[in-house]
Amino acid sequence: MRKLASLVAVSSVIALVAACAAESEDDSGSTSDSALTSLTLAQCKTPKVHTAPMAAQGGGTIAGSAHTTLEGCIVGSMGESGDAVLTRLATLLGNTVKLGTVKNEQGGPVFQHFTPGGRAGSLATSLVQDIDVTLAMDHSPFTKLHTVQKKAAGAPYTLKISNVTALSASVAFFTVTVVEPGQLTLTLEAKAQANGITITGASDIILQQQQDQAASASVLVSDLFRWVTTELARTAPAAQPIPAATDAGDGAAEGAAPSDAARSSDAADGG
Repeated sequence: MRKLASLVAVSSVIALVAACAAESEDDSGSTSDSALTSLTLAQCKTPKVHTAPMAAQGGGTIAGSAHTTLEGCIVGSMGESGDAVLTRLATLLGNTVKLGTVKNEQGGPVFQHFTPGGRAGSLATSLVQDIDVTLAMDHSPFTKLHTVQKKAAGAPYTLKISNVTALSASVAFFTVTVVEPGQLTLTLEAKAQANGITITGASDIILQQQQDQAASASVLVSDLFRWVTTELARTAPAAQPIPAATDAGDGAAEGAAPSDAARSSDAADGG
């Protein structure tokens, strides 16, 4: 089997498949204004990411493991509320058709087969879905992912993913287990702020093969955050115009430069 370059690519695949768990219901519950923070472009430019081996019970670390955490934020379009950005996030992550046709960095298909199962429950309580996937890579790695997501009115959006079957690959006449069931996981939480959303998350992996690749294969949460940031920028609504000045002293407001949110959206869309 090709040195698990394909495994590293699994990070992007699973992160994108995570989106299938979301529902595009319009549930934009508001949060108390007193608890909201005003986000800036500089603050949200680069997420905080940390990766380290997973701790073992009784001390030490687990061989072939990695645990990656992320803290970041996304600024909405100028004049857009954080609740509106959070609603767009749920709509984006519910676009199963788009995810099934996603391309890799080289422009090739990510999925050889992509078969979402039925959904059960509701977004307001707990919405679950399993997805059978085969990756468009050497030896056709395959697994079943279990996704759970929730967004109650006025509450954060949460997403959890785990592999309920082994991530396996066929090599010659043998099936090789790359990741045991339940040993590839991702959690994500997004909260509405005054003009955008804050996102925290973590992803874990324990490799049975090529264990030295664990750190690079564990960055699922980073891949998901990067993809979501780019896609939300592409779908951002037009910035609301700045109100006209009411007196001479406010004249400078007319024609003022776009806000950080507008510049952030334009920059991400262009990239």
